[in-house]
Amino acid sequence: MSEMKFAVKHDRTLQEARDVLEKTIADAQFKFGFMIDKVEWNADRTQADVTAKGAEIKAWVDPTEVHLTLDIPMLNKFLGGPIVQNLKGLVEDNFQKKLTDDSV
Repeated sequence: MSEMKFAVKHDRTLQEARDVLEKTIADAQFKFGFMIDKVEWNADRTQADVTAKGAEIKAWVDPTEVHLTLDIPMLNKFLGGPIVQNLKGLVEDNFQKKLTDDSV
């Protein structure tokens, strides 16, 4: 698997960041519903695990940052690429900051 990590400071309260994360995931489901198989939230809705065709995505907020971890099998980069780029764009748009790129 190829793993990519992104993080951005959100300059919001944890509650506000959680609300923006929920909106971001909802936007992704609206835009890519046909490619997203399931979304599972933790109890306090600060973390979402997204299973999509060609990618496993974990998105979460902490008191200072929003994080994305994306696992994309090498053979599925073609399928996962559009989801990854668009989810990154949704986070950038919704949180109004550029993401840092710490690809591993």
